[in-house]
Amino acid sequence: MDSFTHSFLHSLAEALARLRADAGAEVSLCASDSASTERARAGISTERARAGMLTALAHLPPSHTHTAYPDDDRTVTDLGGGWYVVAAPLCTPGRAGLDGSARGVARLALPQEPDAALIASVEALAAHAALALEQGALHQELQHSFNQLFIVYEAGRLLNLCHTADDVYAHVIDLLTRTLHFSHCAVLLLQGDNLTPAAHQGLDPRWAAHGRLPLQRSFAARVLEEGAAAQFDEGASLRELALPPLAGGGAPASVLCAPLTTRAGAFGFLEVYGEVARPFTDDETFVVSVLAVETAAALENARLYEALREREERLTQYAGKLVNSQEEERRRISRDIHDGLGQMIVSAYQYLQAHDYSLPEGHPRETFARGLSVLQQCIGETRRVMSDLRPSTLDDFGLVVALQQQLDAVARDAGWHATFEVEGPVARLIPAVETTVFRVVQEALNNARKHAAATRVAVTLAAHTDEVVVVVRDWGRGFAVDDVTVRPERGEHLGVMGMRERVALLGGDVTITSAPGEGTTVRITLPVVSRES
Repeated sequence: MDSFTHSFLHSLAEALARLRADAGAEVSLCASDSASTERARAGISTERARAGMLTALAHLPPSHTHTAYPDDDRTVTDLGGGWYVVAAPLCTPGRAGLDGSARGVARLALPQEPDAALIASVEALAAHAALALEQGALHQELQHSFNQLFIVYEAGRLLNLCHTADDVYAHVIDLLTRTLHFSHCAVLLLQGDNLTPAAHQGLDPRWAAHGRLPLQRSFAARVLEEGAAAQFDEGASLRELALPPLAGGGAPASVLCAPLTTRAGAFGFLEVYGEVARPFTDDETFVVSVLAVETAAALENARLYEALREREERLTQYAGKLVNSQEEERRRISRDIHDGLGQMIVSAYQYLQAHDYSLPEGHPRETFARGLSVLQQCIGETRRVMSDLRPSTLDDFGLVVALQQQLDAVARDAGWHATFEVEGPVARLIPAVETTVFRVVQEALNNARKHAAATRVAVTLAAHTDEVVVVVRDWGRGFAVDDVTVRPERGEHLGVMGMRERVALLGGDVTITSAPGEGTTVRITLPVVSRES
């Protein structure tokens, strides 16, 4: 009996006893199986009267016969010796209890014949008590259902947070042992025709390390056929099954098994074992079944997460190789232009420049001078192209000098007022970091020249203990940042997307802040990896 019912019965007995100063009361409540009763008594204080009242109550029939009371007219019983008993069933007027019968009986024993008012009072108290007990039972059922739903919700919430199979196994075992209080349980996975333990609690650790169960001899084979959770506690038949040994060395005396199933079919089982042969309750079967469903979904999600991680890692590796290959190709093309086309143009210019002195006096020089000018422009353009492909300054003098020269060159062409600031000593970084920072700043400056219509640009390079931060700021027309995340699918703003991809490959981050009419700020953050380290 729960504490609420126990306290309520005693309060009801005391309330009945207070109806008459010389009366005693007993309230009997049948158990759900009608095989046992719970009683509460209260009565008069004098020992003699108390003994008489208890004797009178002892002569009454067993309290579980109260089911006949709704059809029994004998509300008052004369026991002889001057003692009378008023009895009223614990049943609300016009209906029986939840199980179709009265929930119990209230009896008042007194040493004189009761009047009609007293009988009505006893019956009224019994009716109110029956209603309170019925509401209490409903409350308990509601609380029980709520507890089950909460366990199911909490299990689903915890398992949905897991991104690896090991996390799923750990949470499932923890739920089974700590929340549901099962001392022996396991997650078994199908591998061919055998079951192997993926996680367990309370099993023999030596068996769990290398043990296997043949599927056809296991209880899981029956569950697999039925497709739903089932339990088994028949001792003789249980010994014929292949079962894992428990930690104490014994064999399970009962098994509750639920399949782990996805759309592709069953791939494992969630099993709970008992040391003694007892049937698992419907609540236990329900919760384990739901937990198996949640576990199967979580393991499938973990598998998809793992596949996604592997795919992202491969894509990252491919992207990194692509960027490195691109830089190597840029370096090769720049070198080829320098050694081939660039040398040829310079030689042609020097040859024509030398030939200029051999022209006779009065010979027209306008066309010749125009050709020299064009060749001089070609030399400048060739150097610019080689610098864009792979700035030799970056390899020879480092990031600070390379950024300063790049900013000066773009500002000169665009007519900007440009400032460059360096905060803290900037050591030489690994080539990948220096190249990434240079390319991202180069792209940001090119975007500002093409789209910002700015007159002022500032670049700041700050070196910290664990990261390097570069900020490119222009005071141009600005733009809606949200368009950057939408329009790449239509082929626009690919430069911004490329900046982010480059920096992300090295574990960094690019933040773009802008709004129409307010200019644009590009902030690049990268972890510091110096050449010395």
